[in-house]
Amino acid sequence: MSLNDLIKVQEQRGITTFSFQQIRCVFTERSEKTLKTDINRLTLSKRIQNVYKGFYVIIPTQYQLKGWDCFLLLPYTDLHTREQ
Repeated sequence: MSLNDLIKVQEQRGITTFSFQQIRCVFTERSEKTLKTDINRLTLSKRIQNVYKGFYVIIPTQYQLKGWDCFLLLPYTDLHTREQ
């Protein structure tokens, strides 16, 4: 099981937060550096967000796009009507 799989299971159960210590308890065979690398990748892909030292929030799929990136998916007519 990967860290991403664990996050999917947590999300399905309604658990939206986790700590680094919880992850270390689950993945005892992995080194701390490997786990931090996995967490960094998930943070860069906007799957999770670090809200405090070692405490993370799982970002729901509908909120993973934020800022101007979401406007790139809208047709031009939608953008034009929104500006008025």
